[in-house]
Amino acid sequence: SHLSEDITYPILVIGHARMATNGDAERYANNQPILTNSVIGVHNGIAVNHEDLWRRNPELTRDAQVDSEVIFSLLDCSLMTQNAGLKHLSNVLMDIDGQCSVLAFHKEYQALLYATNNGSLYMMSGANDIPLVLGSEKRIIKRALTRFKKGLCDRVAIKKIQPNTCLLYTSDAADEE
Repeated sequence: SHLSEDITYPILVIGHARMATNGDAERYANNQPILTNSVIGVHNGIAVNHEDLWRRNPELTRDAQVDSEVIFSLLDCSLMTQNAGLKHLSNVLMDIDGQCSVLAFHKEYQALLYATNNGSLYMMSGANDIPLVLGSEKRIIKRALTRFKKGLCDRVAIKKIQPNTCLLYTSDAADEE
C-alpha cells in the first residue's frame, strides 16, 4: 500500500537546522523544535531582545538559554489568554526585535501559526491554500520536492510569504493578518 493511503489524519513534520547563537547546542532544551506547555515550533532568525522580553513577562517559565524559547512561551501564553486572536498573535511577533520566521503548532486548538517579519518564509500549498510545505528558503523546498518526486517542482507553485505576515491555519479556515 502507499503511505498516502495509510494516513487518514493530518500530520505535521518539522525539520530544522540550527546555527547556535544563544545557548549551548549540546543541551537538549536549547535545540529546536521548542516545546512549551501547548506549543511546539521552530524559529529561523534571532530575537535580539529576548532577555528584555523575559524580564517584561515574569509569568513565563524559562527552561533554556536559547532566544527562540521566549517567542513560543509568549505565543503559548497569548493563545491561552486571548482565545487565539490573530491580531494579538501578530502583536506578540511584532514585539520581537530582529529577524523572525516562525512555524508553531498549538496542540489544544489544533492550530498552525506561520509568520515572518522579514519575508524569509516560503509555502507550497494544496487545495484551498492549505499549507503543505513551509521553508525559510525556496531552493530548499524545491530540492526536497525534487528528491521526493522527480518533476513535482515543475507542477507546483511555491510562494513567498510577505514580510510582517502572520497566518493561522485551523481545520476550519485560514486567517491572515
